[in-house]
Amino acid sequence: MRAEMPLGKRRSDVTQPTVFAYEFPGPYEAGESRQYQLLKQMAANRRVYFISTIGRSTRSPFPRFSTTRTSGDVVLITRRTPRGFDHLARTIPVLARMLNVTGFLWFLRRHRIRSAVVATTDFTNLWSAPLLGIRWGIDFIDPPFLGTFADMRAAVRSAAPHVSFLTATASSLLEVAVEAGVTSAVHVPNACSGESLRLAESTDRTETEHPVALYVGTIDWRFDLPLLGELAGSLPDFRFEIAGRINGSLAPATEELAARHSNLRFLGAVSEEDKATLLAGAVAGLVPFLRNEVGDAINPTKVYEYAAWGLPVVASATRACVELAPIVTVGRSSDELVVQLREMQHRPRPDPAAVEFARANTWADRALVFNELVDRAVTEQRSQRGAIG
Repeated sequence: MRAEMPLGKRRSDVTQPTVFAYEFPGPYEAGESRQYQLLKQMAANRRVYFISTIGRSTRSPFPRFSTTRTSGDVVLITRRTPRGFDHLARTIPVLARMLNVTGFLWFLRRHRIRSAVVATTDFTNLWSAPLLGIRWGIDFIDPPFLGTFADMRAAVRSAAPHVSFLTATASSLLEVAVEAGVTSAVHVPNACSGESLRLAESTDRTETEHPVALYVGTIDWRFDLPLLGELAGSLPDFRFEIAGRINGSLAPATEELAARHSNLRFLGAVSEEDKATLLAGAVAGLVPFLRNEVGDAINPTKVYEYAAWGLPVVASATRACVELAPIVTVGRSSDELVVQLREMQHRPRPDPAAVEFARANTWADRALVFNELVDRAVTEQRSQRGAIG
């Protein structure tokens, strides 16, 4: 197991490219998000700066970039949508994307950046690649909220000629990249943080009157609400605790479901302290995602967090969850999931196999892989420029 790398300790090699967090949220928004954790760990080996081209943020864990002029190689890790543009992205997505690309291009040109390796979840930024002659490195995570899986395939296909490398969280995403002609495509799944492991190790497990099945995460387009209702109805002696922000359009459905099942609670967003209490008292972690092409492409970060707390995981049989067996136990029907939850309430807590899995899959390990890919891509770009010049 590699130890989590502390912030602030950097290698002395000054040739390492700088990492810019472009319009990136602070930890109060990011939590266990992949981008935040990758940046945090990459900061151990190189400089990481926060860029805000639209609006202001004062809570970033990274120093703000204030140099008025620079040039050379950079790495950019971007938000999906610029701060303050979430509503616009939902109502007028084309305009929001244009504004995002405009801000991105403005930053690159202002700082005279000649080449870049870019990790992005927003494919709209890739439109600018032919204009700038930039080769991208793409961190390919969850499918987009807007559009279909076919749209995503088309976006990757159009970006493939400009890609130095592509990392994918799920096998199906990796296949999209290979089909599109990306020669350097690497499977880099999600992970858990060292902080989660340390907090779990120092927290006593609590006994509850009824066994608790817990979901931690956003309630959105991925979530299978009918399946959750079937589980709550079939296991009246269980308590189903659902902790996380509820997307506005799903609020009425969650209220109706909770009214029908007294053993089901939607808690909304919870504090880190409350989340720890819930994790310490649960007998199993839930991943009740819809089984479809998009669900198959989601490598759930929550699986790794559950594992850090030693929780066995019960999930819908999406492809990504099937591939996480045996740490994840999947069910193809609510009846199968009911049997599995019954069995899990009798397992020891914490589950040693789950904790060992978490220790072998930390963001520190993922950042080392990502750093190597970035360094290789930047070195190749420098060599190409030298050959041309």
